[in-house]
Amino acid sequence: MKFREIVEKYRMGTASEEEIRLIREEMEKQECLNELLCEDVEDSLEQWGTALYETRRSLHENGAAGDPNEGEAAAQVEAERFARMIKKAIRRAFFKAGAVILALAAALTLFLCYGLSPIVDALYYDPTEEVVLSEGEGFRISKDRLAVDSGVYTELNYPLCRFDGATVVERGFGEYSFELLQGYIPMGLSSDRLSGQISRGVLTLFDANILPRMAVNEFANYEESGAVNTYQRREWNEYWKDEIHGRVAKMGEDDRTIAYVSFDHILSFEELLTLKEETDTWMAWNLVDTHGLRNDGEGWSSVRGGQFGYWDAYGFRSEGEFSHDGENGVIPGAEPTVRVLPEDMSYEEYQGNEELQTAKMIELLEYMGQQEKFLAMVGEDPAWYRDAAEYVGQHGMRFMGIAVYGSRETLQKLLDHPLVSMVTLEQE
Repeated sequence: MKFREIVEKYRMGTASEEEIRLIREEMEKQECLNELLCEDVEDSLEQWGTALYETRRSLHENGAAGDPNEGEAAAQVEAERFARMIKKAIRRAFFKAGAVILALAAALTLFLCYGLSPIVDALYYDPTEEVVLSEGEGFRISKDRLAVDSGVYTELNYPLCRFDGATVVERGFGEYSFELLQGYIPMGLSSDRLSGQISRGVLTLFDANILPRMAVNEFANYEESGAVNTYQRREWNEYWKDEIHGRVAKMGEDDRTIAYVSFDHILSFEELLTLKEETDTWMAWNLVDTHGLRNDGEGWSSVRGGQFGYWDAYGFRSEGEFSHDGENGVIPGAEPTVRVLPEDMSYEEYQGNEELQTAKMIELLEYMGQQEKFLAMVGEDPAWYRDAAEYVGQHGMRFMGIAVYGSRETLQKLLDHPLVSMVTLEQE
C-alpha cells in the first residue's frame, strides 16, 4: 500500500493500529525537521537584515560625500549585491519544502518594505535626503535635499527669486509630491509657492509660469570689447528709452516694480559697488559674465546663454550663530546659498568684499555642477556650471547687469546714471 493511501485512511479514521503508529512516527520526524528548518530560516532572515543595514548605510555614505559619479556607481553595486543575496537565500530555502512559503513571504516583505526603496533611491533623484546644516550638542538643523538644490538653482538662474524651502511627501518607490517655498524676499515682492511631483527622476511643475525664463532681451547683449551691442543701443534710443522713462515717471510714490538694468560696458566689482552706492540700489540680483562675450556689433542673441547670477545680499548668518559652548555647529558648504560671515564682519562690509562674494559665486556654481540627477530632471548639463565656475575663477567677477525691485526714485536714479545703458521693466 502506498504511503499516501495510509495517510488518507488515517484522515478518515479507518487506519489499523500499525498504520496509526507509522503515521505518528513520521509526524514526529517531520516536527523535528521543521524545527531545524525554522532555525535555518531565522539565520537567513538575520543575514538579510544585516545585508539590508549595510546596503542602506553604504548608499547613504556614498551619496553624502565624494565624486557623485563614484558614489552612484558604488550605490548601484551595493544594491545589486543585496538583491543577489536575497535571490540566493530564497533559492536555498525553496528546496526546503517545510519553509518555502515562510521564506518567500518574509523575503518579499523585507525586500518590498526596506530593500526596494534604497535601491530605487540610489538609481533616481531622492528629494527627501537629509542635508544637515548645523549640528551640535542639543540641536540639529537640516533640510530636504530638494530645498537645498532648488535654492541654489533658482538663485543662479532666476532674478529676484530663490525657492529655498521645500515640503516633500513620499508617495511610493521613487514617487514624490512637493511644494517649494521662497525664503526671505524684499518686502512687497510676490512670495509664490510652487508645487509639483517627481516620478522616478522626472520632474513636473503644476504651474511652470511661476518660474518663467527671462525674455531674450531683458538684459542687453555686449560686444567682445565689453561695450553694449551697437544695434541694441540704437534700438533703445529710438524705441524704448522714452517709453521706459514715461512708465517710471507715472509710478506712484509707493509703487515698486522689477527692473532689469544693463550697463554701458561690462563693470568691475568696484564699478558696480560705486553704482549701487550712488543710486542707493541694494538687494539686487547680479548678472555675472560666466561664459565670455561672443556677440559682434550687429548681433542679436540672448545674453543669458551660459550666464548666471546671484543675490548681493541674501541669507546671512554669523559663523557663531549656532554655536554651543563656544563650538561652532555650522557645517560649511551644506547650504551654499547662505552667506556665513565672520563674526566680526557686518552686512555692509560683506557687500564691499569682492573676495568673499567671488568665493560664494564659485561655490554656488561648483555645487550645482555636482548635482547631476537634479539637473537631469530640469534638462541641463552639469558641465555648464562647472565651466562657469572655472571661468569666474580665472577671470574674476565681471558684471553684465542687475535686477532690482525698485521704487520710482531708485529707478529714476538708475536711468540717469552714466554707467547705465538701458533699463527694461517687468511687463504690465
